[in-house]
Amino acid sequence: MHDLVNSPIHYASGSVECIDAIEASMTRDEFLGYLKGNLIKYTWRYRDKGGVQDLQKANWYLTKLIAQWEEPADLSPTKRDFNDVRSQIDGLY
Repeated sequence: MHDLVNSPIHYASGSVECIDAIEASMTRDEFLGYLKGNLIKYTWRYRDKGGVQDLQKANWYLTKLIAQWEEPADLSPTKRDFNDVRSQIDGLY
């Protein structure tokens, strides 16, 4: 069985994870906002939709947000060249 919180199969395309492609397409501040938005979304809806799984997803986004926040801005993975990630994605098709 696949881990639907930490590594959902529907978010991977070959060797590229969707979260990595999203991160590579954004500035550091944009990516921090994206993580915060998803954290809010999952904590907002957990009682009406996903229950514990949504709380686990919120925790995943919080953990990622903390790791990104603690990382020096000049070493952020969002500084990667978006074209490198894009070429990896294109190479899958």
